[in-house]
Parts: sequence; structure tokens; C-alpha cells
Amino acid sequence: MKHTKSHLNKNSRCFKAQGLTEFALVLPILLLLVLGIIEFGRIFQAWLVITNAARDGVRYAVTGEYNNNYCTDLDGDETLCDGASKQDEEDIARLQSIHDLVNARASSISRDFGASKGALGYFHVNVCSTNTGYTYNPPPADECLGPDGTPHEHPGDPSEGPVRVLVAVSFQHPLITPFMNRIAPSLPLHAERTGIVEQFRVARVLGLPPVIQVPTATASPSLSPTPSKTPTSTPSPTPVDCTPYSLSGATILREGGDNYSVYVNNAAAENVGITYVGLDWDNAWYWGHGLGVDNIRVNNFQWNSSTFYGGDDYSSPTNVAASYNLSAGNSVLFDVDWSGSYGTNVFQNWGMGPEHFGVVFQLDNGCELRLDSVPLPTPTPDCSLYTLSDFTFPNTYGIVNLTVTNGDTMGTYVTGFEFDWEYAEEYDAIVDPDDELALDYIRWDGATMWGGANGSVYDYNSTTNSASDHPSTFPGSYIAPGPDLAAGDSQVFQADFDWESVIFETDTLSSDFGITINLANGCTLQRPANPQPLPTPDCSQYSIGNITYYNNWNQISVDVTNNDAIPANVTSVDLDWDYADAYSEAIGISTLRTDWFRWDSTVIWNGNDYASHTNTLVDSPASWNQPSELGSGGDTDTLRVDFDWSGESEWGLRDLMGIQPEDFGVSIYFDTGCVLSVPSQGRIVATPTPDCSLIYPYNEQITDDNFRFYVQNDNPNAAYLIDSRFDWPSDGSGHPCVDWFLFNGNYYWNPGTCYNSSPINAAPAAPGVILDGMSHGLWDTDFDNGALLYGHYQTELTFEYPGWGICTVIGNYDLVPTQTATTTQTPTNTLTPTLTPTPSDTPTPSNTPTPSPTPDCDDISASVSISGDDIVMNVTNHNPVPINLTNSSLYWTKYWDGMYVDWFQFLGNQYYNGNDSTPNTTNKAPGSPIALGSGASGQWVTDFDGQSGSLYGVFTVTLVFDGRCTVSDTVTRSTPIPTDTPTPSDTPTDTPIPSDTPIPSDTPIPSDTPTPDADTPTPTDIPCFDC
Repeated sequence: MKHTKSHLNKNSRCFKAQGLTEFALVLPILLLLVLGIIEFGRIFQAWLVITNAARDGVRYAVTGEYNNNYCTDLDGDETLCDGASKQDEEDIARLQSIHDLVNARASSISRDFGASKGALGYFHVNVCSTNTGYTYNPPPADECLGPDGTPHEHPGDPSEGPVRVLVAVSFQHPLITPFMNRIAPSLPLHAERTGIVEQFRVARVLGLPPVIQVPTATASPSLSPTPSKTPTSTPSPTPVDCTPYSLSGATILREGGDNYSVYVNNAAAENVGITYVGLDWDNAWYWGHGLGVDNIRVNNFQWNSSTFYGGDDYSSPTNVAASYNLSAGNSVLFDVDWSGSYGTNVFQNWGMGPEHFGVVFQLDNGCELRLDSVPLPTPTPDCSLYTLSDFTFPNTYGIVNLTVTNGDTMGTYVTGFEFDWEYAEEYDAIVDPDDELALDYIRWDGATMWGGANGSVYDYNSTTNSASDHPSTFPGSYIAPGPDLAAGDSQVFQADFDWESVIFETDTLSSDFGITINLANGCTLQRPANPQPLPTPDCSQYSIGNITYYNNWNQISVDVTNNDAIPANVTSVDLDWDYADAYSEAIGISTLRTDWFRWDSTVIWNGNDYASHTNTLVDSPASWNQPSELGSGGDTDTLRVDFDWSGESEWGLRDLMGIQPEDFGVSIYFDTGCVLSVPSQGRIVATPTPDCSLIYPYNEQITDDNFRFYVQNDNPNAAYLIDSRFDWPSDGSGHPCVDWFLFNGNYYWNPGTCYNSSPINAAPAAPGVILDGMSHGLWDTDFDNGALLYGHYQTELTFEYPGWGICTVIGNYDLVPTQTATTTQTPTNTLTPTLTPTPSDTPTPSNTPTPSPTPDCDDISASVSISGDDIVMNVTNHNPVPINLTNSSLYWTKYWDGMYVDWFQFLGNQYYNGNDSTPNTTNKAPGSPIALGSGASGQWVTDFDGQSGSLYGVFTVTLVFDGRCTVSDTVTRSTPIPTDTPTPSDTPTDTPIPSDTPIPSDTPIPSDTPTPDADTPTPTDIPCFDC
């Protein structure tokens, strides 16, 4: 049969579809199989890892080794893994080291140390031992329980005899196979390994180590047993005959009476080996500690005078592994030596004999030789034989002592105490509220038994109880159980305090303290406190001085002294400055205010109060910074008050206003209930009468396009500018025109358009522009729209003194052209012929004089600086012609009482030697002008003398060149903040040195300056003021 091509293609397509279907059916199974192999490999790998980790962990645990970095200091003896708590400190380090090693071995599995039990990645290591009281509960509990039934790991202590240790590792292995991890996201894995701990410590019992109970695997079904052959009987071992071995001759009287000795005898015909020795000395331990000899300890074991155990075992029993030969027919002396704080024949003195000790020897043939101890009753204490002395105070360093005496025949030790120091605590809080009294440490017989010494532990509250206040520090450096008190002995209980302000030997009595001491024998020693009454404040011991001026910057002060034994805190201050308030208002100073109060060097109030009285609890109370302490025992502090006002001047209160210290009053209130007061003298204010001769103009000048001058008011009263009139030359063309009027910083006439009609009358708005008493202000007007004309400029100002009358001040200035030098050419003689009679000597006309260039004031620059005790101004002339210094002024701050201006000089020419000690030094002109060449620079210098240190304050230098060009600059050096040195605390804020420093009105104008002819061109350079 023939197959067509289309038929073949159809079959091929069917085969392909069939293959894809089969592959789709098989693929999930293949994937599940592959993923299952991978998952099984991961599980097996994780199981191997935790198994090996547990195995390595137990191998490390049995060695007793540890990482020294994990050592701690449990007993406070400042040693690590040593001392009385050596074994406990070592076991803590061993546990940490075992965990580190297991974690390192299991680093290849994906653990989550933050996961909780049962969660993905949970990883847990457990270390447990078969020591007494420890039990391991396998999964799901997976925990080691301690003697108290709570989870507590333990690495194994071989001192109790042979012991096993177990290391268990649990891991919640995450599954990654789909479908499977939906059913079980993780699989718990667990591995355990145990080992016998090596004998790195002396064992106290004998025997094989117990077996740690671990879960057994579920038994799988076994095949039917095959019948075995009938066993043959094994002969029983022959019993060892132990009768040839014996102990004899036990005694306690060798070598000072603190030894136990016994002979070990071998009557057999064969040698035998000694493998273990155990010693029971419970009776000696209990008697020693009962009598206060708590450091009794086994010093060594000797076999035939050869030491095989080095001792220092503080507790009974003492068990030691041995390896000695006891030869046939021989006897060997076994000897034990003790150490401790006791005398000779100690055991005999305690009523003990060899029968009160027990000993056991194990032989290598299985025999055991034993002598059991006979219990010895402990004595009954007589608590009436214990006494406490009075408390004593040996020095001023916060030490309190008490002597404790044991008159009984048996010793004991301290198990706890309560120390009552409440009176000292309360007394110290009264006399020194800032520092809190604290108990630092307590010593017993010179050694610390509570606290940390050197400030590591403090108790700030009485009563101090060793059981509740830092109990971990008791019994301190003593070996447990506590500080000893031997029979017939006395010990000193010593308490050390820190931060004490109470002086124990003068401020307290023995009865102010109380003590309770608990002893191990059941006795309780008590001395209850019977404190005296606490002190109360005595206001009669407070005193206050007179109010005085503190310095020249308007500060007053008063001294306060407390001779009482109790310190006090200032709670408020009330200052009476009624007279100063009323007087300043009367003379027109409305800005007088109290700026701040200081207590010694600390600002305690800074509220800026403008009206008397100033009370710190009423006026700006938020700025009151309390408490301010006044110490006890004669402490003296100073209250200082600073006053301020606009235009403040040195000694302003005293010299300007005539206010005396007695015009102030003050009351100071304390938290003790005491009040100190100084009343004011209560003067009535008499308003001063103004004098028109004491208000006047100065430094009238034209600079650039301004006419200006200063008005000085030397009256103590304030004046008000109420009217003004200004006249100036005008050519009738409307040029120039006046823009505005300004006085004392206030534009009181500023119409917004330029006025060209002279004169102008302008009055400020009521009540006018104020000019405070004993101050000055600048009047200024500005021209626009053209150059100023030569001629006379005049301003008439009307001032009113409220309630008194009117004064008029007139400022004038004549603007004249600068003199221009001209040169006249000398006529030349014309030669006349000798034969022709002609007129002789026809003069040649002289050249018309050409004006020389006028210096431009804008082309003069200057800068001023402080150099040592000099003020230096550097001046540069950028004009093409020279300029001449014609006048100079210095405005300066007198910071030091004795300072004065020594001299002025320019370009090395000293032209003023006035020794001026009163600011300011103005209008000092050279005898003849001093020229500064074209393009040249030069220095103007003034020298100060008489000061006690650096220059401080504001210094302004004003130089006038050619009688019209003014250069001015200011330098400021901030004054230091005052402490107790009488230096200025508030530099006046309105120092009368404006940036446009006025030119003296009496600047000399050359008298021979020629008046220009009608055809002489008008100078185009306008005089400047701000050059």
C-alpha cells in the first residue's frame, strides 16, 4: 500500500504530540525525585554538622580548658578565675568557651540566632552534667535543670568525684522542597554526646561516674531469635583477702597540734598500691567557723614525708587521687597538715581527738581501709558576753568607728548588719543641700566587708542594710561565710562617708548613730540610735552692709554675711530705687531701668525693669535664676545691681543725677525665713532748673551736599525740639533745593519733594524730638538738584523744656571758595637801537591767571586701627594735587581711670601735647597746615598714657584737610565682661560718634583768600562730608 506524503506528515505530528504528553506526565515525578535527593542531602549534611559539633564540644568540655577572656570576678578580690570563687569563675568561663566552640563547628548551616524554639533556623546548645542536683530533660524540653529546679547549665565539676558531661545540639532545619515545605516547613534535628570529665580538680568522693539518661531509640522489629548454644558456666572470681591491711596509731598531737596522722599497714606477702585517699574533717570545719577561724584549710597530704597534694582546700571532705606503693610487710605514715588563724594545739583546745576525723584509703586490689569520724557537738554561745563600744570619730574625713568585743570562749562571724545614720543624713541636708551625704564602704578589722571603696558603690539613704543595700558586696574581701569574731577578740566596725559637709566630731554625738550586728551563732548585737534635735536657723547671725557704688558704670552693691551654722538660699530680692526713678523722670530720662542683679559672679535676674520697686518675683519672674546660696560659718556674698539707660555715661547716677547710695534700699529674702533689709533715706526729688546757656551748637559744617551741626544739652533735663527755621543762599533759579530735615536720628520734615525757596519753617509732631539731658544730637539737612552756592547758611532751632520754658539754638556756616594761587610772569625788557630814539622798556602784558585744580574730597581715603596704646589712622591722597591737614578731633572712651591723650602727630610732626584726660579731644589744629603730597599715604597717630592695660571702647578720628574735606573712621574694641574687677559692664550704646563726624565750627579760614572776580569760573568740586 502506498502512503501519501500528507499521510506521513500526519503520523509524524501525532508522534510528537504523544512525546510531549508523556514528558509532561513524567516531569513532575522527575522534579520531585531530584528535589527529594537534594533535600535529603541537605538534611544529612545538617545532621552531620550538629553531630560533629556536639562531639567536638564534649571533647573540649571534658578537658576543663577555657578561654581566659571569659573569666569574671565573683568574689570582688580583683582577680579573675582565682581566689575564693575560683571554681565558680572557671565554670562560667568553661560554659562560654564550650558554646563558642560548638557554634564555630556548626557555622556551615543556616542558623537564625534570633529565632524562637520551633521556628525556622532555631539553633540551641545545652551543656549539662551529672553533678549533684543537675538533670537533663531531652527534647522536646531540651533543658538542663539545676538543684533549684530551674534551667541552669553546668560543665561538670570533677571535685565531687567522677562525673559525666553532656553536650546537646538542637537545630530546626528549614526544608526547601515545594509541596513538602507546605506540609512541614522545617525538620527538627538533635544530637547528643557525653564524656567523662578529666580529673583536673581534686575529687572529694570515689566511684564511677553516673550515666546521663538520654532518650533511647524506638526498638525496630527484630527477626525471630535463632536458638543459641547452651552457655557454659564461667568460674566466679576469687575474693580478695583484705585482712592483712589495716590503719593504726591515729593522732592529732604532731607538729604543733594542727596535724592528723595515721599509719597504713601491709601484713600481706605482696606489695599493694594506694589509688585514692579521702579525709573527713567536718568537725574541725564547723568548730573553726563557729569560733571565727573561717580561714581554716587543709594545707597538704604527705605519704612517708613526701607531699602528694598541695592543699588550700577550705571545705570538708578532701579527696585526692594517689599513686603510691605500700610494700609487703611494711607500714607508712600518712600525715595531714592544716593552716589558719589559730594557735598551737588547736584541735586539742577545741576538745577534739583523732576519733573526730575520718579517713579512707582505696587499694588497687579493691580493698578499702576506713576510719569513721565521731560527731562533736558545737558549744552554746553566751550572747551576754558580747559588747559594743560608743561610736567614735577619729578624724575629719567622714570616718565613724565602733569596737565589737567577743568575751565568750567560742568564736563566730558576722552574717549581716544594719547601720542607722539618719541623723547625719538629715543634718548634712540642712547644712549643705547641694551635695548629698553618701556611705562609701564599711570595714571590719581594716578589710572591706561592704561597699566598693573609692566611690564604686554608694548608699545615699539611711539605714544601710547588708541584706538589701548592695548585698552582692557583702561579705566583701572576706572568705565566705563572713567576717570573723574570734573568742576573746575585738574588731573595729568602721564606716566611711563621702560628700560630707557634716563634721562628725563636732556636729554629731555617739547617740546619733545606731547599729545592729547579726552573728552566725544566733547572737544579735544592738545599739539603737537616740539622736539629738536637728539645728534650726538663727536669723540674728545674718548681717548686711551698706549700699555702695560698685564701679563707674552705674552699679551698686551690698555685702551679705551668714555666721550661722546653716546655709541659706536667696528666694527673692526687692530693690527700692524710687528716688532715682523719680529724678530721672524729672530731668526727662525715661529709659532708666534696672538691667540685672548678680549674686557674686552669677546673674540671678535680668528682667530690664523700668519702674521702682524691682521685685524678682513680680518683675520678669521668668528671668529669676534661683537658688543663690549664702554659705554658712561666716560666708560673705555680694549682691550687685546694674542700671542702664539710653545715653548712659560713666558715673551718670552719681554725677549727672546726684544720686547717693543711701537713696537706694534693698530687702533680701532667704529660704530659712530670714530677711535682711537696708532702707533708703527717702529723699524728696527737687526738679532742676534748665539754663539756656547750657544748650548750644557745635561743629557746624558743610560737607558734600549737607549742612549739619551738633546740639549739646548740658542740662540734666531733657529738651524737645518743637520748631526750626533754615535759611540758605539762593540764585532764584530753583537750584539747589532742600530735600529733608533730620534731628537726633528722626526725619521730622520730609515732604517728598525738593523745596527751593528759602527760608523753610518746619515743626516736628508733638511733643517734638527729644534730646536727653547731658547728651547731644545731630541736626542735618540735605540738598539736591545742583551745587551749593557760596554764602551764609543758618538754622534756628527752638527747644522746649517741659514745665519750664523755651531755649533757642542757632547754627551758622559761611561757605566761601577755596583760595587759588596765581602766578604773574615777569616782564621782559625790549632792546632799543642806539641810533633811533624810541621809547624804552615797553612792558609785555602778563598772562591771565589760570585756576589750579581743587582737591576732590572723595579722593581722600582713611582707615583707623588700635596699635598697643596708640590710635593710628592711615590716610591716602588720591588727588593730583597736595592736601593740607588743618584740623583734627579724637572721640574716645575712658576705660581706665588714669588714662589720658598724650599727643597728636601727622607725618611724624607732633603738633599737640595737651595731656587731655577728659573725653573728647576736639578741634586740635597744627600751628601750620601739614601737607600730604599727591598720590601719597601717611599716618596720623595719637598716644595714650596712664592706662592699666589695653585700650577698650569706641575711638573715632576725624581729620579736616584744606578746611573743607573731612575724613573719619571708627574702631571699636569690646570691653571685657566684668567679674569682680570694676570695669565697665555696659558700654554706652549711643556713643556720640556718628559716622559723619562733625567738623569743628572754628576751623580757621585763610584770611587772605581772594574773592573771585566776576569772570572767575565757579568751582565744580562740591565740598564733601562723608569723604
